[in-house]
Amino acid sequence: MAIVGKLLFQDTWTWGLAWDETLPPDIAVKWLAWTSELHLLSDVHVPRWIGAQTHQLQDCEVHVFGDASERAYGAVIYLRSIVDNAVTVRLICSKARLAPINRITLPRLELLAALVATRLLRYLCQATDCDIYKAILWSDSAITLAWIRGDPNKWKTFVCNRVTEMVECTPPFQWRHCPGSDNPADFLSRSLHAHDLSTSKTWWNAPVWLRDGPDNWPQDIHPEHPSIPEKRSMLRQALTVCTRAPSLK
Repeated sequence: MAIVGKLLFQDTWTWGLAWDETLPPDIAVKWLAWTSELHLLSDVHVPRWIGAQTHQLQDCEVHVFGDASERAYGAVIYLRSIVDNAVTVRLICSKARLAPINRITLPRLELLAALVATRLLRYLCQATDCDIYKAILWSDSAITLAWIRGDPNKWKTFVCNRVTEMVECTPPFQWRHCPGSDNPADFLSRSLHAHDLSTSKTWWNAPVWLRDGPDNWPQDIHPEHPSIPEKRSMLRQALTVCTRAPSLK
């Protein structure tokens, strides 16, 4: 819901509109549709109970999902706890950002979503007793997972710098693949209408399979393909040594 407002402001900025100018028809229609739903936010209630006491956080699982679209990207964190053999999954926090005005590729945006997921997780763990190395991070981008699991020095500067920061606090084994249709972070990158927000079980409680045991979670993938983008060109040099027989005089 919030990302729509940000996108509308970005669109007016790129049009170069002054504060008192009339909106173009296409933006005006989107603006009116967005503002007409704002009153529905009063029906949204956020549970204060996250499923565990503060001293129990070390025994809980933190799951982070990241996703991107061509216009926005973001990440969302859930806490999975087991109390009296009952599994509870609760939304903890989320963060969304707009894609840069200067367009970049979707794989790079997916990588930025993974970076936001890492930073958001680090912030949560610094503020609580959660162990960052016990968290599980999910992405639906096979290319992003290949970048994270590869040697950062194999990738070009943009990817190398971001992967290096990520693996310093979230080793590659913590990252897993999530089907795109089950990724709740999709609501951050593509938005969720206000009338659907209060009833969206996937947004508030994560994918339904997260309440099952790990054996029922999506199978992980380990993409290894020569067409993975952003590979750094390898410069090879050949050294030729010539020997000359001593001249006879």
